Amino acid sequence: MPGVLVGNLGKMHTLWWSPLDYVGSTSITNPGVTVAMEPLRLRLRHQGGVAVLTVSGELDLETGPTLESRVASLVADGDRQIVLDLAPLGFCDARGISVLLRALDKAQDVGGWLRVARMRPHLRRVLRIVDLTDHVPAFTTISGAVAGRGGVHAA
Repeated sequence: MPGVLVGNLGKMHTLWWSPLDYVGSTSITNPGVTVAMEPLRLRLRHQGGVAVLTVSGELDLETGPTLESRVASLVADGDRQIVLDLAPLGFCDARGISVLLRALDKAQDVGGWLRVARMRPHLRRVLRIVDLTDHVPAFTTISGAVAGRGGVHAA
């Protein structure tokens, strides 16, 4: 069974998935089934001096570098406090989780923080399964994430 290792803070985790054939950048096929992939879309706004980046579409091997580059640009431009609004994120694979962890590290490396808001239940569950709930500050609302109140552990 295929798998990928995800590492953070000295821990290595393996995420397993069903065998799929990746075809181009627009679809995943399984015998007799084709599923269109949504492009990653990022929308930036500021709320109370905090950069709020809304992430929609799919965060995966192909689109991960886009988010990683955007967070690096925000940090380089002086945004040290970042909230990722993940409510519209439709899909996140192991590469996407790795990108989230690297983005978190990038903000912390300059004395800032990165928090996630409005995570969908399936992503919270994956973070719990790979034992990352204590490392990814998660909040139920954007305003809670901006203020640092109302955090939740992935369940």
